[in-house]
Amino acid sequence: MSKPIDDKLAALLGEDKNILAARLFVESFAGGVQSPLEFRKIRAHLASMAGLGRLKIFSGYGPDYTLGVELVLRWERAMLAARLFAGDSASMYLLLVSDGETVRTSADPYAAALAAIASGTP
Repeated sequence: MSKPIDDKLAALLGEDKNILAARLFVESFAGGVQSPLEFRKIRAHLASMAGLGRLKIFSGYGPDYTLGVELVLRWERAMLAARLFAGDSASMYLLLVSDGETVRTSADPYAAALAAIASGTP
């Protein structure tokens, strides 16, 4: 991975990836967000979680993009969401699958997401 863009992002990169994936899942799909969700919105949530503001989205395929993909792969392994590509530019979207919907609507979505992600980690 290349050098982080910002010290706040560097701190986020050092966090436990399962915990971060669960936090990002809840942040991304809370409140009944329509699925599929654009990956750029996932990156905006990561920027917000790093303390860089919800609207701050990094350009290109830097460390935030790599981290976002890594966390999404954890969602996929846990059967919470799946990647799909659509549009002329083949943009990435995240589709909430049935187990993800169950987690999203559970009494404690964070704990449910963390348990699912942790059980899917090799």
